[in-house]
Amino acid sequence: MQKSSIMINSLKGVTGVLFILWAGIHIYLANQILRVLSTVGYFFLADSILALIAALIVIVGIRTLYIPVIIYTWINYLLLTESRIFPAPVLGFSLPVYNEDVYIVFGIDIILIILTTLSWIMSKRLS
Repeated sequence: MQKSSIMINSLKGVTGVLFILWAGIHIYLANQILRVLSTVGYFFLADSILALIAALIVIVGIRTLYIPVIIYTWINYLLLTESRIFPAPVLGFSLPVYNEDVYIVFGIDIILIILTTLSWIMSKRLS
C-alpha cells in the first residue's frame, strides 16, 4: 500500500470519527433541550443524523459528495457563530457565548472543515 493511500485513509478515518463525536454531542444536547425547546432539540437530532451521514460519506470515500459535506460543515460553523452574536434564527435571541459545549463543538467544527477539505483535495490528487 502506498504512503499516500495510507495517509488519505487515516485522514478519512479521523474525519469520520470526529463527525460521529460531533453527532454524539448533539444527540446528548438534544435530549437535554427537547424538554425546554422542542424545535431546537429536533433540529439537533436532525443535524446529528446529517453528521452521521457525512461520517459515512467520508469514511467510505464517496468523492462526489465531498463538496456537500464541506458546505455542511461550514453551515454548522456559521450557525454556531451566528447564534452567539445575533439572535438565533428560530429563537429570536442570542444564545450564551460562554458554554463548555460551545467551545468543544466550535473546535470540532473548525477541525472538520480543515480535514474534510484536505480529504477532498487529496482524493482529487490521487485520482
